[in-house]
Amino acid sequence: MPRSTRTTTPLPMLVQPHFDPKPWGSRRLSVLYGDLPEGLIGEAWLAAPNATAGSGPETGQALGDIASRAPHFWCGPQGLRATQGRPVFPLLVKVIDATETLSVQVHPDDALAAARGLGTGKTEAWHVLDAAPGAVLYAGLREGVGRAEFLAACREQADVSGFLNAVPARPGLTMVIPAGTVHAIGGGLLLYEIQQPSNVTFRLNDWGRRDELGNARDLHHTEGAEAVKPEVTPQPTPAVRLTDERVILAATPYFALERVRVPSARALTLPPVQSPQVLTVLHGVVEVALRGAPGSIVANTGQTLIAPAGTVATLVAGAQATLLRGWAPDLALDIVQPAAAAGVPRDVLEQVGVPALRP
Repeated sequence: MPRSTRTTTPLPMLVQPHFDPKPWGSRRLSVLYGDLPEGLIGEAWLAAPNATAGSGPETGQALGDIASRAPHFWCGPQGLRATQGRPVFPLLVKVIDATETLSVQVHPDDALAAARGLGTGKTEAWHVLDAAPGAVLYAGLREGVGRAEFLAACREQADVSGFLNAVPARPGLTMVIPAGTVHAIGGGLLLYEIQQPSNVTFRLNDWGRRDELGNARDLHHTEGAEAVKPEVTPQPTPAVRLTDERVILAATPYFALERVRVPSARALTLPPVQSPQVLTVLHGVVEVALRGAPGSIVANTGQTLIAPAGTVATLVAGAQATLLRGWAPDLALDIVQPAAAAGVPRDVLEQVGVPALRP
């Protein structure tokens, strides 16, 4: 496919999500997105190869095609680093409606994915948007549970909830789920998920679930056993405040996730980063303009827009608005240095996903 010859900075791109049916989904996402395809919808893919542009000259075109044609804008240097040089959009961002508990699963890390010809691995992070009373997130194995014992229970299709570390869920909670973590999203949750651009999942246990025809979904015990890292037991991340408006929720070599509060009737300028920025409005209405690009674009509650790599975005809201900002970071420049300037200890950064300093 030919590369774009455009040299002027494009406007941010509104995104039309791709909707994915799931047996554990519902119709709840219609509250955010209006008309949905038929059936139980479990996921809205906000930044993904099959999401489409909802504004600008590429309206209706797939994000994967747009990124491959113009990697300068829609991958950026850090995006290409995060994807090992592949000209693909560097993030996969979803809203997940888990009416029922998802399967117990695991994702490969980069090394295993490369060895199996699966592209990149899949580290991800969850940010809870809404939680029913008693809802939990399963992340890692409980202390004292052995790898062999757990995998044997999966093969027998036993109830494995007692083997898993259950974390009570609440709105605003964030967890980083490194590749190799045994995990499951509990029922009664609405999540925002950001991850490496991979859809590789090894399903280990599906709680005995069957479809209306009595068919069970495929399980991947052999592949999953290779990927499981039983020592990994994630915990909720602290909120790392950089400024009054910006709070880091997660920061890994693959992605960063930040909560941004846009003050009422006062412009907020975000620092440029060397990857595209995915901006999802959680509350309010936000107008976004880019330095060097003509005009601006408006996003309402629930909408997502993507700003091209290297651009300086200025946000304006008539009333206070809240959004989530995701990108592929230069950890030193985007996270460590501003956190140090804000007086954040290094060990706190490690709790949100920043790798520990080598001795």
